[in-house]
Parts: sequence; structure tokens; C-alpha cells
Amino acid sequence: MYSLYATDLKFTDGKLINIANSKHHSAKCTAKSEYDNYWNCFNALEPRWQNWKGWASKCAFADCAKQWIKIIFKKRYDIIDICMNQRNHDNFKKPATTNLYFDNGQELIAILNPHTTCILLPETIGKAVLAIRFQAGNENPTMRNIGFNSILVFAYDDEVVKDDLLYTNVAFHSLGATCTSSLGICLNAINQHLIKGWVVTCPLVNGTGQCQGQYINITLAFPTKPEFGCLSVT
Repeated sequence: MYSLYATDLKFTDGKLINIANSKHHSAKCTAKSEYDNYWNCFNALEPRWQNWKGWASKCAFADCAKQWIKIIFKKRYDIIDICMNQRNHDNFKKPATTNLYFDNGQELIAILNPHTTCILLPETIGKAVLAIRFQAGNENPTMRNIGFNSILVFAYDDEVVKDDLLYTNVAFHSLGATCTSSLGICLNAINQHLIKGWVVTCPLVNGTGQCQGQYINITLAFPTKPEFGCLSVT
């Protein structure tokens, strides 16, 4: 997959932050299970432009409804918005809902899109929250190794003066980007809904694969100034 990120939203007062970010705002986590140390819960506390791995549980079928991840913030916040990105996985293995349990006693059931789901919280639910537990619903009997690539939780913090930036991958086909390539299906590399990538079967010359010179070109849908690019090699 190829990713090219540009700034999507900048908060002018610099005080609306992703309080679930472990590196920038000291959030912590625990989980019912982790598939292994590589797919640990702390991966979900970083946005995808910082860490692509995500958290994966170790479960199958009905046992997946018992799986949860809990995020603990560095202090109590009045939460405004939550965005959840499910891990790259076959859709039939993903949960259809997640139950959110707030440590202030409030609960919420969120209907999940296969990829990204954002919810705007009523003021009473997000008031003075120190921790949230996300637990899968039991509507889907074919769930397996469920998890999140990232969880973003937004709140205001009067002590913070530096902006938190939210980035968008402008190389996504869903945002209008297109591609051409020397061989293979290049669209796989810019389609956020696929778990496979662009693969080239290099032509053989004297029994040796000739991959030098193979290329992919990506055309963005609109002019932009990218902040950085990410390339994942399979």
C-alpha cells in the first residue's frame, strides 16, 4: 500500500487533542487478549500515520464478543468525539457493533462501519472520563481475531498549546486518486478497503525475474502539499 498524507484539520486554538495518543498525551491501555506481542494494544493508541500495525485480539467466533480494549487517559476529560478504525481484516470476521463503557458510569453502543466509524458524544456521556472500555458486540457469529488499527478520542485541554493535527491519506482511491502501473493491479495499493496490495509478477529473462523498471504512478484528485509519505512493501 502507498500512503501520502496531508493535513486535513487544524484547530486554530491548538487545544482540541487526541487524548488517546500514547506518545503525545500519555494514554495507556490494557486488553482482554493480544494475538501476540507484535499486535499489542498500544498500537491502537497511535494514529495510522504513526503506526500501521494496530491491536489484534486472539479469539474465534463467540469468544470474540468477550474481547475488549481499555484506554486510560492521563487525567479526566470531557470527551467530544471518538473515531475507531477497525483492523485490516476480512469484513465477515469483524464485529458489527462495539459497546463503550465509560468509567463515569455511562454506556453506549456504536454501530461499526467495516473501516472507520466516528461518533459525536452527547455531553452527559462524555463528561469527566478517565477511561473507556471498548468491547465487541455479539451480533456477528463469524468474528475472528478482532481489533482496531487505531482509536482516536478528542477532547479540549486548556494546558495544551500545540495543535494536534489530523491527517488524511490523499492517495486513497476513495478520495479520487487514480493510478497506472507497468504490470499488476495498481488499484490494490490505493484502495483502503482491501487487505492485499499491488503485486508484480516480473517477466523472466534467461530464467531470471526482471523487476527493475517496474513502476506505479499515482495521480491525486486535487492539488495538495503532502506532509509525508509512507510505503509498505509486501
